[in-house]
Order: sequence, then C-alpha cells, then structure tokens
Amino acid sequence: MVSATTKLGGRLALLLLAAVLMAGQALAQRTVTLRLNTATLPDTTGTADGLIQVRGQITNQDVPFTLPDGHVIAWDDQTTLKPMNVGGDYWEISFQIPDNEELQFKFFSSQAEATGIGGWEDGFNNHVLAAGTGDTTLVLHYFNKTGSDQVYDWRPWAQKPDTIAVWFRVYMSTEEGILNGYDPNAENIVVGVRGDPLNGAGPLDWGTTRVILQRESSDPNRPGYHLFSGVAYYPASLAGTTQEYKFFIEPNGWELDGKPNRSFVIPDSDTTLHWVYYGDTKPVQQLVSAEVIFTVDIDPLVNAGLFDKQRGDTIIVLGGFNGWTNCLSTNPDACALFESVDPTQYTTSIALRAAPNSEIAYKFYVDFEAEGWPDGWEEVLDYGGSNRRFVFTGEDPLDLGVQFFNDVREGNVIPEGTQIDVTFQVDMSPALNFQVKRAFDPEKDSVYVVFEDPLWRLTQAMPLGLSDLEPLLLSDEDGDLIYTGTLTVTGPTYNGIGFRYRYGNTVDGFVIEGVDGDFFDPGRRRYQYILPSAAKNWPTEYTMPLVQFQESGLLPFECNPTADVASLPQDVQDLCYPAGTSPTAVEPIDGTRPERFALSRNYPNPFADRTTFEYTLPETQPVRVRVYDLLGRVVATLVDEVQPAGTYRVTFRADGLSSGIYVYRLETPSGIFARKMMIVR
Repeated sequence: MVSATTKLGGRLALLLLAAVLMAGQALAQRTVTLRLNTATLPDTTGTADGLIQVRGQITNQDVPFTLPDGHVIAWDDQTTLKPMNVGGDYWEISFQIPDNEELQFKFFSSQAEATGIGGWEDGFNNHVLAAGTGDTTLVLHYFNKTGSDQVYDWRPWAQKPDTIAVWFRVYMSTEEGILNGYDPNAENIVVGVRGDPLNGAGPLDWGTTRVILQRESSDPNRPGYHLFSGVAYYPASLAGTTQEYKFFIEPNGWELDGKPNRSFVIPDSDTTLHWVYYGDTKPVQQLVSAEVIFTVDIDPLVNAGLFDKQRGDTIIVLGGFNGWTNCLSTNPDACALFESVDPTQYTTSIALRAAPNSEIAYKFYVDFEAEGWPDGWEEVLDYGGSNRRFVFTGEDPLDLGVQFFNDVREGNVIPEGTQIDVTFQVDMSPALNFQVKRAFDPEKDSVYVVFEDPLWRLTQAMPLGLSDLEPLLLSDEDGDLIYTGTLTVTGPTYNGIGFRYRYGNTVDGFVIEGVDGDFFDPGRRRYQYILPSAAKNWPTEYTMPLVQFQESGLLPFECNPTADVASLPQDVQDLCYPAGTSPTAVEPIDGTRPERFALSRNYPNPFADRTTFEYTLPETQPVRVRVYDLLGRVVATLVDEVQPAGTYRVTFRADGLSSGIYVYRLETPSGIFARKMMIVR
C-alpha cells in the first residue's frame, strides 16, 4: 500500500522536473553571425572599431534588451552590437539570441551619420531572421545606401554566371592624384583601372582603360566625392591567377610611377578590394598654385659628346605634373627647356598646383636626334640614379636653382684620353643558399657585371641593349667564390659607375641582385666613384670594394663626393655610403688637448649596422684609420689625412660586410693602435 504522502511527493517531483525542463527551454539560445561589406557606402574610408553598429530588436522582448551573452540590442546607440573589421571592407559579429525568437535589425554607420547623410541603410523593410533553433550565419550583406534593399543578399553589381566580380575603389584627392591631373572641381574626370590582360582573358589592359570607375557621391563635401569605384568581371577559369594593375587618370596619369604594380589573387567568388589612396600618398585638403623654375647645366654632356644642339638635341623636364613620358608624345613644348643667357644652361617655368610641402619627383631628359641612340634619361648621381625630388613649398615662383644633368659636375669628369682599369669583385657564397631567387650554381652559372646607365654606356661604346652575356664576364680562378673581372674605362665620361651583379645561364635564366622592378628609388643599383689624387691625377687602376651578392632589397651606393649630402632626402643619405668603406661621420670633439695617443673600444659591440669609437692625438700628424678582416685585407679606409691634435669620434657603417670579427686600427708615425669588433647579421 502506498501512502497519500508518497503519492503527493511523487507529484511534486514531477512538477519540479517539468518546471526545470521549461526553464531550460526558456534559457535555450542560438548564435547568430552577421557579415557585412561596406564598399558600397560612399563615406566609409576607415576600419576603426565602432564605425558600424547592428541596431534592432528581439520582437517579443522589450527594447533595449539584454541578450543571453550580455550584449544589448536596441534601435538607438544603446546597442552594443558593433561588428569588428576582419580585413578591407569586410566586417563580422557573432552574438546570441533566445531560441524561437524573431530578430529584426538594420546596419548603421556612425561615420556616414557624421558626414550629414544619415547613418541608416536605405530601404523600407528591416532585415528579418525568422524564429527558430540552431546557430545561423547569414549570407554576406552589402551596406545599401543606393536603393530599395528588397532582398538581403543585395549586390552593388549584376551577378553573372561563370564570372567573378571584383569591385575596385580608389580615393583620388591625394598628392600624387593632384599632380597627375585630378581636379576635384573639373567635370568629366575619367578614372579607371589598367593592368595585365592575362593573355587576353582578363578584363584589364595596360594600353587602354577598359574598366572605368564612377564617382561615388555628387556632394563635394562628402568623402565619397573623391572615391571612385567600379566592377570588373573575370572568367571563373581565372580563379587563383595573380592580377597586376594600377589606377589611371585619363589621359596620362599613371599612379605609382616607377614603383611596383598593385596585385591580388583572383578569388573563386565575388569580392571587393579595399579602397586605397591613389599613388599611396597623403590625402589633400588644400591646394596651392605656383610657378616652378627648372634649370639644368649640360656642360658635361657637351664635353662628353652626348649633346649637340646643332644636331637638334633638346632638353626636357619630366614628372608626374606633366605626365612623364606622355608629355613627349602629346605636348613636348610643355616640358621643353630653352637656352638661357649661359649657352650651357637650359631653363623653363611650369605652373604647378599641389598640396603645400608635398614632395615632387622629376628628371631631366635628353631628346636625342641621333639615330639609334637610347632614351636620354638622366641617372642622377646624387640620388643613386633615382628620381630627383623637391618640396613644393607653395612659394611663387619657386626657383629650384641650377642643377647639373646627371649631377655630373667638374669633379665628376674623367678627361678625354684617360684610361683606368677598373676591377670588380663580388663574393657569391651567399647566393648558394638563396630561398626566394634561384640559388647560384658554380658549375652551371656565369657571373657578370651589368651597367644600366644608358648614357654612361654610350661613352664606353657599349652595346645599347642589355645582353645576358655582356658587357663584363667575371671569373673565379682559385675556386673561392670571389669572382673578379676588369673593365677599361675611357674618358671623357663621368666617374660615377652604376652597376649590379648578375648570374645565370641561357637554360635556367638569369638572376640579378637587389630590388627587382622598383627602378625609380635610391638603392636600385650600386654606385661607386673613381677619384683623382689631391694633385688631380687620375689613377691607372682602381679596384671596387669587395661586396657580397645581395638577393633582394636596396643596394648600398657611394655618395657623390661633389654633392652636398646633407641637402639630400634622408633615405638617400642613409644609403649613399660606399659598401663598407665610408664612415657615417668623423667629427672632432671639443675639449682639452689630449696628453697621449688612445683608441677607445667601439660601442655597441657586437653590432649589425653601425658602431662608434673615439681616438685621441696629442699632436698634429698624418692619421690613417682602417678596418681589416682577419686575413689582413683592408675592407674600409675611414681616415687618411693630416689632423690637428684633439679627440675624434668615428661612426662607422658596416654596409656590405658579412658577419665576423674585424680589426680597426689607428695608424700614425708615432705608433699603431688596434682593437677588435664583431659584426652580427
């Protein structure tokens, strides 16, 4: 027999179990993931946290409502649902909502609200996630500020079968954009994308603007006014292919002139490329107009037989402000310089409109009338062959002063009839272990010196084309991987030799050292100078410093001894020291007269790039400070002159030297002092 008490207890237990089950059901929840793309929002030019919000409600709950994970959802800024940027224009957020509850929401842009256009997506209807159970990831949504938003997976372009849509965006009001012809006040600006045609299968082309971009806003006060965007359609078969491209302003405004192309790997589904600044330069809010006076002295060209006005040769200045080479074909008078009072000087004045304190690149160019001669680009010695630069201050007029073509001054000219045997030497051992470029194979590969300055090559009667086997083959007679070779340089020419080392063979191809493709920046090649003695006598022999073959990166080059190095841009100064042969500085230190000779320990030690030490002289006398390797070879001469008594500080750059122990020595008639230092790479 079961007592009444027992029956009652059983019923209470069942009721309690039911309550627990009901409570568990009420607490059940699911995770919702939303993904958003803001490329269609004209004023989204940032990726900071908090720019995008999810506003809405759980329909059977009060607003604001605290979600199971602690987030708050509301139709105003009380919401805490703020997607994180996950790369480019893509945003994502995950949060929890109760099971079997409907979610209504819209995306909101605080940045768009700040510009005065309102932050809400357009469209009458809210986005709705129906009640149900189970985690849900909604399809990628494009922020809609252009239309009705009738379907959730709206796109800014028409979807086409068997194609991949790629959305390009570029912000045009930048320093380089203005220089290349972008005028915010002009109508009918044509901005487009040009690029590798991918064997004719892709939508782009280098010679024609096939993909034209449209301005995203008609309001000059909005960021979208300077944003241009548009779509290119790729065959689905091109997925996984690398597309190289650049943005272009008609008729001649290439961005990133002389710099590597932009690129992306074509995906297997539609995508957007995050917006970029045209030319990767700073945005411009204020423009200034001024006349800039360019003047160049061509006397060294005349003396070297490279310029003849009677033949019809002309001097031209080219830069982004006149379309670089496009000026030659479209309007050569706009970039021509004219003979001044001094018959060796040519000058012109060009009206520029640019941002104050922006840096502007340019070069002088000889338009030769001699048949078969190369393009007459100067390879500016002071800049290591790269473009010249000046700061556009807005001063009107801005006179840049007299420049020398190629920066060849009187001290840079090897006179007519002078012959110098120049020996090149390079350590190929690092190339045995290259990881990016093909490794060097001593059994199959030959080593060469490539001379890339076309005008210098003209003075040496070298072939105008760069052949794989010319002009200078090096050899390794003793098998130590140090390759050497000698070239006889004949004047008249200039003493700054620009070159790079290269190895390879006709079967496996050729590998050249340093930066590939970035041909307009300092460090794209080595420069070394042959110098006369104090009595102006030129040597009959000269040996280039021993350097290691460099797989990639900027190459060190020597400062032009006739240049005012301090006036050059800092990146040029940082590079223009001879590889392992020149100190950064040798400076006297004020103080009492030293009582004895001394050579201090260097600091830091070990070091990677540069180190500093001091020495003292109790009396005036000849001083030589050198750096030796452990085989006793001189790798750097830091001081070689008569110095007065005092204390001197030397800052030594170790560019081009490999890891290891070296000896630095103070050599005077009164004695020799030496210490060791260690380079660690």
